[in-house]
Amino acid sequence: MRAQPHSIPHLVWGLFCCIVLPVLILWRDADVQMHPRYVLLVLPASLVLGSVLYRRWAPSGKGPVVWAVIQVLVFGLALAAFSPFRQIQTEKMQFARAAKNAINGKGLIIAGNLSPVFDYYRGIGLRPEWQILWSGWNWDAKTVEAAIHNAWADHIPVYLSTHAPGWSYFENELLDLHFLLKDCKKEPIAPHLFLVHPPSWERGR
Repeated sequence: MRAQPHSIPHLVWGLFCCIVLPVLILWRDADVQMHPRYVLLVLPASLVLGSVLYRRWAPSGKGPVVWAVIQVLVFGLALAAFSPFRQIQTEKMQFARAAKNAINGKGLIIAGNLSPVFDYYRGIGLRPEWQILWSGWNWDAKTVEAAIHNAWADHIPVYLSTHAPGWSYFENELLDLHFLLKDCKKEPIAPHLFLVHPPSWERGR
């Protein structure tokens, strides 16, 4: 009978392969930065570290106490670290609800990384007439300009979100929009949400 190992060999390599390496690979995709659920692999991977610590402290009389204190500290620090992130997510949802109430009919929505939220309202049928101009890897200034002009030609209102958390990691795209829409009149319809009117030369076509 083979002896059972008493410890996990090469702990550092285990942590690197199970946590650090997968996260680094996924982080190359901008979507991961907007959707932290993709780093949930940290939870099962953390078993590598947890099992080593538990194995070390379990035989000790003080082991359960040490284990409990470590868990409280870890979860307490994690809660404090993620509190600002949760606040930002709350602000995003409040903004999305305000936009949903402000835009009742057709509309081409330009909202940066809030695009999935607005597309959710469209997908579940609350705002089926919405069109979403997605940000991300396939963003192209010329394609975006054509989509906006086509919306105006079809008498579909164009709405631009300037909500700062919604453009995190997409600052270059927001800069593209600044130059594309600099000659347009922007009418505020909600905080950080504007109805974009075509420039005079577009209206005269």
